[in-house]
Amino acid sequence: MKFGEKRAPVSAQREVRITNKLGLHARPAARFVKRANSFRSEIWLVKEGRRYSAASLIDVLRANLDCGATAILEAHGVDADEALDDLENFANRKTPSATAGRPEFRCPSGSDTDISKAVCPP
Repeated sequence: MKFGEKRAPVSAQREVRITNKLGLHARPAARFVKRANSFRSEIWLVKEGRRYSAASLIDVLRANLDCGATAILEAHGVDADEALDDLENFANRKTPSATAGRPEFRCPSGSDTDISKAVCPP
């Protein structure tokens, strides 16, 4: 492709599974939306037949993407394939890089869901 040459818009879709143990909650959802907005393509999440805009934090949170949830990413535009590659890699990360360096909290009961008695490791 030569400089200044325009690319034709394409449509692409892909199924993704959320692997972060906390799911796509507020912070990672905000990073997901920021990444989605960095592309020129229009990007959607489809879960259980409902479409949610990947450019809207409220829509991404409404999609309720917990750990293990699957959704279809759809994109239409000149950089649709690149957008889906990037967002799929982000959704498949077990631990978001923005949490690196922060203390990890664990529950004494061994359950990841009981955070009321969470303690910081020594």
